[in-house]
Amino acid sequence: GEETKTEASPLAPVSAYGWSKMMAEKIHQSWQEESEEHKLVICRPAVIFGHNEGGNFTRLAKLMKKGFFVYPGRKDTIKGCFYVKDLIDAFVFALNQPEKLVIFNGCYPDRYTIEQIVATFKKTFFPKVKEFLLPRWVLMLAATLLRPLSTVGIGIHPERVMKLVKSTDTVPGWLLAKGQAKRDALSAALKDWGKDSNGVFD
Repeated sequence: GEETKTEASPLAPVSAYGWSKMMAEKIHQSWQEESEEHKLVICRPAVIFGHNEGGNFTRLAKLMKKGFFVYPGRKDTIKGCFYVKDLIDAFVFALNQPEKLVIFNGCYPDRYTIEQIVATFKKTFFPKVKEFLLPRWVLMLAATLLRPLSTVGIGIHPERVMKLVKSTDTVPGWLLAKGQAKRDALSAALKDWGKDSNGVFD
């Protein structure tokens, strides 16, 4: 959604996937409350990227390696993100805290837009990339046309199409309060990923 979310924001899942995550949190919190000896760390990860990630950032990098990138509907979509090594560091830090229950958003505090992410990739690895903007009405049309396919199990759902224009606007409130939220970390993270994957970004 377009509203900034912190760990204190009310949980309001809008999909079966989101509901399953909320239910998992509640189940584990019930376990944690059973004993003073139980310690629980819950991470709510944003878009995680890094070697062998195979998701959004990998698809973005593969497009840019071909020499172009198409913005789906808008350029100012906020995509909260976190490098996998920083995610692990955050987990280790959380596990070493005295709190019996830690809930943290796994993301950088900078609230990068897709345009900023592309610009960082472009500056660091793909300076000749051409950028294009796909009008939002084209995405809406595609979502409408794909709706019948979603009912026959082809795996393409209009909600996934429209997700491209929705922000993942999260802030790592707990990490910020602990002084562990890295600012301006995206460029260094992409460089490290490039090194780990020998520039393949797989």
